[in-house]
Amino acid sequence: MGIIPRPLGRNFFDCLLVFMMYTVNNVLITVVTVVFNDACGLKATIQSVFCQNYKNIEFVVIDGASTDGTLEIIEEYKANITFYLSEQDEGIYDAMNKGIENTHGDFVIFLNAGDVFASDKTLAEVANKIGDKDKAYFGRAITVGDKLNWLFPPLEISTSEKADVWSKKYLPNHQSIFFPRSFYATNKYNTLFKLSGDTEYKLRYLKENSNFLFLDINICIFQLGGVSNESNNLSNIFLQFKEKTMISRNYYSSSWRVKAYFHFVKLIVKYVLRVVFGKSFYQNCLFYINSFGREN
Repeated sequence: MGIIPRPLGRNFFDCLLVFMMYTVNNVLITVVTVVFNDACGLKATIQSVFCQNYKNIEFVVIDGASTDGTLEIIEEYKANITFYLSEQDEGIYDAMNKGIENTHGDFVIFLNAGDVFASDKTLAEVANKIGDKDKAYFGRAITVGDKLNWLFPPLEISTSEKADVWSKKYLPNHQSIFFPRSFYATNKYNTLFKLSGDTEYKLRYLKENSNFLFLDINICIFQLGGVSNESNNLSNIFLQFKEKTMISRNYYSSSWRVKAYFHFVKLIVKYVLRVVFGKSFYQNCLFYINSFGREN
């Protein structure tokens, strides 16, 4: 199927802006969405992609053989999807690898079911600022809790120098990163990981490259509660600790033990905050942690 047709801007100036961006930097951006039994979330994501003013988009949807109406949503919007596949998989990272196998863009971004772009001009703004097609770019994620929202990274991270230090210390939100073909074409997600494969993928990129390049743009709206953000399940906590230990050993050399156990303590604290004090209190804590002390 061809590139998704989508409407132009809502007024003359929007149309002019999109035309200029499209002609100046005609970058093919692939959006990969993986989904399993989340028909409502998939519909929101598809509509967000469809409403992008930027035209040069490839849209790949990988479904894990859903049974809840997801296939009906794919059928309804299939004219707006470049490629889709529905079959059983071995987990989210196996599904993301299937997306990579059917990706042809200069860059790929993974926008999972339920996540949406921050505005209908997001990809146009990104394409206009991309210079080096062999570098990964990241912007801000709008993190949405039940009552509070925050930016990741926060607005205090406003220069390339600050963003470079911040991104290596905290790692950007996965849904806010555009990986270049030079990386994703030869790198798949490690399916040994069930919860932390996106963290390993980002660190692998940094190991092969010097840094992520920062775009001062709100990229996505990200709902708390994804596969790697579960903090109310003890089995997930111990699995994350096991996986983070493997990652720390591979990427942090002599300090890996400290990092692994520090992460375990964070997981336990999150669990206590959420289970003992409740979800709202837990999210309030996340909000204040991300609001202060994240500048370097």
